[in-house]
Amino acid sequence: MILIWSCLIVVACINFEVILALDQRCIGKPRDIAVILDSSSSITNGEFQSSLIAINQFLSFFLIMPNNTRVSFMGYGDTLKTEFLFTKHTSSPTLNFAVRLHRKVGGDSSVLGRALNSTLYDIVPEMRPTSEIDRILLILSDGSNTDELSVKDLATKIQEKGVTIYTVAIGSNLNIPLLLSISSKKNVVMFPEFQTMRGDSENLVSVICVVKYTKPPSRETISIPDITSSSATVRNTTTATSKQTETTIIRTTIPDKTTSTGKKTDIAYTSQSSSIQKTSVKQTTKSIPVETKRTTTSNYIEISTPDQNCNNQQLDLIFVLDASSSLALYWDQELAFTNNVIKSLQIDIKFSQVGVLIYSDILEMSLPLGSKQNKTEIQKFVSKLELLEGATFISNALRRSGEEFISKGREGAKKTVILVTDGADNSPTMKPEVEAEKLKKMGIRVIVIGLGLSVIKDQLNKMSSTETYYPIEDMSKMALFDTTDLAQDACQIPKPKRICSAKLDIALIVDCSSQVQLHEWVNQLLFAKRFIEQFELGINKTRFSLVSFANEAVVEEEFTHIYDDILKKVESLKHVGGFTRIDKALNIASRSFYLKSKNSKRLVVLLTNGLSMERVQTIQAAYDLQESGVDIVTIGLGDKADREELKILSTFPNPFLRQDFKEEKSLLEKSVKVSCKTTPAIKPQTCSSNGDIIFVVDKSTDNTNEIWDGIRSLMLTTLQSLNISRTTSRISIIDYSDETTTEFRLDEAFTKRDIYVAIKQLRSNGNGGDLNTALNRARQVFKIDYRADVAKIVVLFTDKLPTNQKDSLSEAEILKGDGVKIIFVGLSKNSPYNFYENLASKKSSIKIENINKIDKNKEQIKNMICDAFKQRQDECTMKKLDVIVTIDKSTSLGPENFQIELDFVNRIVQNLDLRKDRTRIGIFTFNSEVYLNVPIDSNFENADMQKEINKIPFIEGNTAIGWAIGNATDYLFTKGREDVPKVLVVLTDGANDIGESPQISAVKAKLGGIKIISVGVGQQISEKELNDIASSGEFYNVKTFTDLEKFNAKTISNEACQIPQKPTICKAAGDLIFVMGSSANKTSERFKQMSDFMKSLTKLTVVDKENTRVAILKFNRGNYIDSGFKEDYKNFESSIEDMTTSTNGVFIGKALTSARVLFKSDTRKNATKTVIIIIDGEITDRNETFEEANLLKKDGIKVFTIGLTGKTSESDLKSVASPDKALFVDNFSNLQRYNAYISSELCDVIKGTNKECSTKQLDLMFALDSSSSIGPDYWQTELDFVERIVRDMDINANFTKVGVVTFNTDARKEFGLDQFTEKYAMISAVKRIIFDDGATDIGEALRECKNELLNSTRKEVPKVIVLVTDGVSTGGLSPELESTLIKKLGIKIIVIGIGDSTSPSQLKILSSSGTFYRILDFKTLKDYDTTFITRESCKAGKKA
Repeated sequence: MILIWSCLIVVACINFEVILALDQRCIGKPRDIAVILDSSSSITNGEFQSSLIAINQFLSFFLIMPNNTRVSFMGYGDTLKTEFLFTKHTSSPTLNFAVRLHRKVGGDSSVLGRALNSTLYDIVPEMRPTSEIDRILLILSDGSNTDELSVKDLATKIQEKGVTIYTVAIGSNLNIPLLLSISSKKNVVMFPEFQTMRGDSENLVSVICVVKYTKPPSRETISIPDITSSSATVRNTTTATSKQTETTIIRTTIPDKTTSTGKKTDIAYTSQSSSIQKTSVKQTTKSIPVETKRTTTSNYIEISTPDQNCNNQQLDLIFVLDASSSLALYWDQELAFTNNVIKSLQIDIKFSQVGVLIYSDILEMSLPLGSKQNKTEIQKFVSKLELLEGATFISNALRRSGEEFISKGREGAKKTVILVTDGADNSPTMKPEVEAEKLKKMGIRVIVIGLGLSVIKDQLNKMSSTETYYPIEDMSKMALFDTTDLAQDACQIPKPKRICSAKLDIALIVDCSSQVQLHEWVNQLLFAKRFIEQFELGINKTRFSLVSFANEAVVEEEFTHIYDDILKKVESLKHVGGFTRIDKALNIASRSFYLKSKNSKRLVVLLTNGLSMERVQTIQAAYDLQESGVDIVTIGLGDKADREELKILSTFPNPFLRQDFKEEKSLLEKSVKVSCKTTPAIKPQTCSSNGDIIFVVDKSTDNTNEIWDGIRSLMLTTLQSLNISRTTSRISIIDYSDETTTEFRLDEAFTKRDIYVAIKQLRSNGNGGDLNTALNRARQVFKIDYRADVAKIVVLFTDKLPTNQKDSLSEAEILKGDGVKIIFVGLSKNSPYNFYENLASKKSSIKIENINKIDKNKEQIKNMICDAFKQRQDECTMKKLDVIVTIDKSTSLGPENFQIELDFVNRIVQNLDLRKDRTRIGIFTFNSEVYLNVPIDSNFENADMQKEINKIPFIEGNTAIGWAIGNATDYLFTKGREDVPKVLVVLTDGANDIGESPQISAVKAKLGGIKIISVGVGQQISEKELNDIASSGEFYNVKTFTDLEKFNAKTISNEACQIPQKPTICKAAGDLIFVMGSSANKTSERFKQMSDFMKSLTKLTVVDKENTRVAILKFNRGNYIDSGFKEDYKNFESSIEDMTTSTNGVFIGKALTSARVLFKSDTRKNATKTVIIIIDGEITDRNETFEEANLLKKDGIKVFTIGLTGKTSESDLKSVASPDKALFVDNFSNLQRYNAYISSELCDVIKGTNKECSTKQLDLMFALDSSSSIGPDYWQTELDFVERIVRDMDINANFTKVGVVTFNTDARKEFGLDQFTEKYAMISAVKRIIFDDGATDIGEALRECKNELLNSTRKEVPKVIVLVTDGVSTGGLSPELESTLIKKLGIKIIVIGIGDSTSPSQLKILSSSGTFYRILDFKTLKDYDTTFITRESCKAGKKA
């Protein structure tokens, strides 16, 4: 972490001319600010990034314009890097972006001297004359300098040019003396802890914007106060010397050998002439005689506060100010704070009288009560008060103030003491709370101000007459404290009743357009003022900003906590007239929140009397605000306010409406109370899985406003719970009544913002109920925008029966047969639930009793959708199968029925898990001949397979079923994978009429272990023939092709998947640990199922000393205990039988700690390590579990998790597991069906597959040559080559990210690093890249890859480019030059050259290693082993 030292430069007797208000000062006067940032290797990456954020925070306080503030920026390490000069960026957004683009220079050297030299001769001459502007140099550095130039001499020369130098200490190894030697030393500089500065740079800004200095008078001496003594009177001594001495006291924490926390001390850096010495400030425990007293003047004047607080009040007020040693650094701040309170008083013999008592362990009644009657004189007197130093005797000070009231107080006047202190009372005999109680009994009000973090809160509260004392924790901001409430307390004025005292930032937006009539205008402003007055304003309370709008929107007042400021701005608003551009007002409010608001609760309150001119833009602006955490309250004042639009814009269920502008108390109170709610709305938890959803909405006009509000609210809640994009979740909306409208398809809206706008604009239309057409339309949308491997859901909103009930039920059955889940949402308690329970999927109906109370129903819908996404893993998920489908295309079908057959096969395919390493499918068709249409080793995934199926042509002929089975059987024996189950599906509309007997061919297939499923359609089939063919002895009999369209194809795919999987037996060196997380009793069925799974899975490995060793972690008396690795199956089985379980929680973290210890204590060289966690409930020690799992994965250990659906948090298990290794079952009785998959995956781990790429963080870009010399055929080979490279990588958002650039005459980014976070979606996208020929511009391709890598959000992740080409670069951009630039950025380039048309010398130059992969031709590329390329890419990555 960067440490920004709390530095107070104390220069002897510095006098200040004036301090101006912060925001006026920063915006008002032009400045040229030169920024120098230390970017050397001594600054960590985290410190460097945080510095950039802090610089942007700091610069946001200035008005960046050509004629106002201008900025230059330079970084340095072992070299200099001038990012830009003053004229480059003349607006805040471009400047902010430019600063963020700065890259660390690096290097072991730190050339601060050269940076100052460049500033003197290159930067300063570009600054404007000092007569026009302030010249400022801001240096952020740790003070290290390795060049030979004298930084102090250079800094002096820069200051002689009228430049003020400010230094900010960053880093952990600071050279404070050097930083002090180059700073201007004319100002009080105070820096808080860095994290505070990063979020709030006002301290640094206040130095530059608030303080203006004059040259200090010459002094011979400076004395150092003892700020550590707790009980002694300490005086400063003066030592005569001819040299000017300046001392800087820096408070820090130095480790104390006797304690674990360290102790606070002070280091004094004393500069005499050119030498700098480091000394310690001694701790003193007894009084030191005083020879000369130090004279100190206040360096601050008061902050403006309202004058009317104490007007016409007769008040006797005594300030009791802590002047002990511990206030030495903040004495001037304490005096400025006192003057701020005095400014609120009406000083006059008739009204307020003031006295000032300062105290330490001695007392001084500096200003007797009533001795001065002129406010200005009093303030000047206070500013010159001297610090007493010594201990803190509060009791004595309170007693003395009471005596002062008795002797000089006026009869009948209110009497108040304001006590200021930063610590506990040191009086040995008196108690301050007792003395305070005596004052209260005398009728004297005691107000206590507690400074810093060392006060005793209970003691201060007991002393205070108010409910609690006033805390000022940051003493460096004492002079900025808002004294409004304090002055009212002092004058004993009852506070006005405020409805709201929450900490809020509210942007009040006021309509000034023509839709507000002139006679309504004044009343609108009156409402706005009264609305503001209901809130308690303050730095830690509510702040208001004011925005007005008509044709344009204007920020009238930035966020302020001063009533006068905001109320006067409201009064000054002009009724400008014009259009009603609410969208512009919301947008400008959004920017204001981004730049100026830091409060946790942010709110827009919109006052309007009309409709927005740009409806869509207005809804979009409202969405953007709400997404950024800003709530919107809408108040419609007047007869033109549109309820529906205000409701659309509002975060809350209902807008506030009044048909005329007559003030009404209930409207004001209700709107304020809603605005005051400080608990932000909790967004629903995002579904961790993805899918496609179609909302089908009944839009008939008999839906009430309340029903429409409910529909929109339910849909928006669902929207919030989804990850919306082309590759994650997609949404479509279909509404129906007399007519059916598709608002947008699944493939047409890819942002939440677009869907939000569409939902907000849904309206009633028509009176019908044509649900069957709407469901048919949904089926077509799913088909047109088809996506494999995701759940498909229809959510139906209605409260009445459809017009055609039978057709609606029929359409619903077809949808469900296609694997679509239908959820019905009944919108009232009178909805026809019996009908819709039959129409919807099982247990998927939601009954809404009250449309105005739907929070519970929102959660129901979200959970149903998320569960459906998650439960997409059905019987066919993760199954390894080789499937051949044989399709009849004989004359009897005709083209139309043949297309129905293809659609049916497509629906079967949809329910299979098609991947190269899972299920593969091949397609044969037959008539008089047998045709192979789709080879099984094409490795098409679902979407591509369906496209291939639709290409199959219809050709008339006979019905050769036997030949078809025979050919498919031989093909499976030849092309099928060893040990992978094989399935043959036969689809026909007739009997065999040519060639070999189907029964004989089927016997051969069955003897070879092939499962046959037969489907017959129509009346011409042979039932005996098809029964004989089927492995089950029964075929699927479909009466007509119309029935085939409605047939549930999932029945066929599920039967195919029910074939027993032949497990993989793994023989390799690996160490496996089971963790059983269950609170089930050992005798329970669930415990037995989990135990049986562990036993059966272990049997799929060779357990012995040389191969797999297995251990199990057992729960016993609160801890998991292991019995060591077992080297034979029998001993492992016995350890399972001996296992006990927990009855008080599932402590997985403890188990993983034990696993980690076991792996380290009993490790084998070259043996892979795996943990399998089986859990049936929620994890008890979540934080410990996540931490331990991350440690295991960082050590390269693969972690599998198996959880019980609905009992275990899916997000938790995915966080614990390695990527793609979290599995879920509905019941542990289903665990056995995962054996084959897990054994295969486990064997990959044990054999060390992907070891080099496991859990590696890497940003990888491919540059693929698509020039004319390649052609479409070889292009596909190139894409397959890329697929094989990435297959073994951990591709997801946390580990490896992949992007692709193609190039010919120019370069084009096909997709970026952040587009795909799932491996198979990315591979599918690679396969779809279209070939586009042209020349060979390698240089442009490298540049495009470089730009994408540099824009990556993961700055510290290693970056690699894999270049694939078959030729020499013909483009205008030099690839050699571009590769040199890329390598200097630390990006690795791997080069693959294909054929003999490449230039070996050029490819060697481009490669980071100086060599390249030479591949003979594209035929060789097709079978090329990509292992080494994959490993080389992954070696560049770093462990997550």
